[in-house]
Amino acid sequence: MDTDEITLVHHGFPKPKYVRLRVDGDSLRRESRSGESGRPRHSAKDCGSPTEAGYALAKETRKRLHDGFVMLRDPAEAAVGEPVLVAAAPNHCSSQVLDVHPEGHTLVVGTTLKGAYGAEIHLVDVATGVRRLVHTEPAGERQTFVHTVRFDAAGQGVVHALNGETRHLDLATGTSRTLASYEQWQTSDFNPFCVQPSWDRDRARLLVFDAGNRARVLDAAGAPLLDLDVARQPECRAGALSPSGRLLALAFGTGPAHVEVWDVDTGRQAQRHGFPFPYLDPERRGRLRRRGGARFRPDGAAPDRQRGFCRRPVRHGTRHGRVGVGGPRSVPVDAPGAVPDRPVGHVLRLDVLPRRHPSRGRRPRHGRTARPRHRHRTP
Repeated sequence: MDTDEITLVHHGFPKPKYVRLRVDGDSLRRESRSGESGRPRHSAKDCGSPTEAGYALAKETRKRLHDGFVMLRDPAEAAVGEPVLVAAAPNHCSSQVLDVHPEGHTLVVGTTLKGAYGAEIHLVDVATGVRRLVHTEPAGERQTFVHTVRFDAAGQGVVHALNGETRHLDLATGTSRTLASYEQWQTSDFNPFCVQPSWDRDRARLLVFDAGNRARVLDAAGAPLLDLDVARQPECRAGALSPSGRLLALAFGTGPAHVEVWDVDTGRQAQRHGFPFPYLDPERRGRLRRRGGARFRPDGAAPDRQRGFCRRPVRHGTRHGRVGVGGPRSVPVDAPGAVPDRPVGHVLRLDVLPRRHPSRGRRPRHGRTARPRHRHRTP
């Protein structure tokens, strides 16, 4: 978010608070008010140079975002790809665990507390940026990691993965029920950092991983539709349902690796494809890619096997499109009657800012120029 001017708002007060920050030459100027018609208050800070003023704007923006302020834009006025909400993740920590309500009006964000002991799940209203805490996982003797959060089809509950447990949280009552549970290297070989529960496009079928090395596909009520024992396979590194929910893809092994495609309705294996290992990835300058995920292309005709340490895809509401990142290798799969994906509408984006503003780069200390990390000494 590289800008010389930004307007932030905080709706967590009886009267919303507004702050406008802008760079004016060597100065950072602030304009704040309470309410739409409140009297504005002005202040300025001399930073010495336009560059220092830009650093000061980025620093104050991060601070206010972590205090609960947000940047909002009307979706009707935003161009394609522009954010309509910029907010900081709760608990002063970044988060890649988020989902958008099927109607697009609410975000669900999962975060861990200090030291990863304890976790929280928050709802964020897209129109106002107001947060609401809906679940707290108390700190215990072991660390707690929220691996995924996904709204159900009605948007009235959230499926989330907490360590090796997959739970459904009822947002109306606050009660949770366990859908699957395992302990890595004790009751299963699954790695919760690699395999997580996932829905199909309509969120009618859910893939979960359970004790005894079982991969299951459940219907919306939690009844099993497909139950696979993968104990005799190499380690399962990823899994995904096709958009229609008819096919299940599971990726096994790190070298050699292969992907199996199963028909959920018949319980039969439809395809099996191997992947060479090791291989070089041109996008990562020849580095070996060892870890990754699997997901189907939007048309459901082929699963994508992803390797490498890449960012997770950000999933959006099914009626508002979605965005994925990474460079997959695709393999053909026969999928007669595959349902094409829905058209993509406006993109809803949540920017979760890191501690250091990436667009500004590293700031030299005490005004000095940056020095190389390694210095060559002359004998």
